[in-house]
This record gives sequence, structure tokens and C-alpha cells, in this order.
Amino acid sequence: MFLVNVKSGVVFKGENHATPQTYFRDNGLQTLFADDLVVAHHQRKQTYREHYVHQLLDAQSSDKDNTRYLWFIGYTLFVRNDPSFRYWLSKAANSRHPLFPVEKMNACLFLSEVYCNEGDYVEALNYLQKALAFFKAVQHDDEVKINRYDLWMNEIEQSIETRSEKLFRRFAC
Repeated sequence: MFLVNVKSGVVFKGENHATPQTYFRDNGLQTLFADDLVVAHHQRKQTYREHYVHQLLDAQSSDKDNTRYLWFIGYTLFVRNDPSFRYWLSKAANSRHPLFPVEKMNACLFLSEVYCNEGDYVEALNYLQKALAFFKAVQHDDEVKINRYDLWMNEIEQSIETRSEKLFRRFAC
């Protein structure tokens, strides 16, 4: 599915959660963070929300490694108390898909929080370290910069280096 912003010509790609990010990447365009910009998400009808996971799964079936779909499936299942969320978030956290680094880091950080809340600090730390290592590889990516991951990751790195339980719990629990 492709949506086009007629005024700008920007193409939004994706069968679900269409995004202009792939258009920007494909065309070598840079994006910037704008403090004053407000993004309004349109409320969906109840029937849409009821079928949301199925729509995500359909989209994912045609692009199996798409980290964006994996993240949204996993997070939605978590919200619905479906234990299979771990499978989807783990796939997102371990994805090698070249696009959507933010969703991969989201999955790592979210799983870290889940494991920390369960008392599995080893696994929580594992996912924090995975997020930090991946961030170092993609920190210059426009999407990563726009989402201001540098602020979080610097504090996460400090918490790991100093073994600060207070900082660790701030990010993982």
C-alpha cells in the first residue's frame, strides 16, 4: 500500500502503519526533529481495533522480516495480555532487517523492562546491552536521531558502566 501526501509528493509505504521513512531513505533525503511539530493520529473505529492484529499479521506475511510489523504485533499482543508477545518482540529485537532501527530498539528496551519486572535481571541487562550495541551502529540514522535515542542510550550506557542499580531500574523496570 502506498499513500501520497499530494502537497509534498512524499510517499508513505506499508500495508499497515504506513510511514514516509522508507521514501526518505530511498531518495537520500534527510529528516529533522521539530520541537513545535505536533503529529495527530486519527482515531480508528472500534471495528478497526478489533481486527488490528490480523491486519498486522497479514502485512507481516508479505514482508516477514519487517521489524516495524514485528514490533507492533508484539506490543499489541502485550497490551492484550497475550503471552505470544515475547515471540514477536524477540523477533523484532533480533531482526536483521535494514529498515526501522527504532522499532528494533523499542523491542529491546521493552523486553528489558518485561524481564526486569519479572526479576530476571540477567535477561533484562542482556536486552539493554543489545539495544546499546545496536544504537552505536545506527546512531547517525535520521530516524534514530529524530526519536532522540542518544539521550536514553547515554544514560543506559552510564548505568551499565557504573553498575548503577538506580539508573538500571529507571530504564529496565
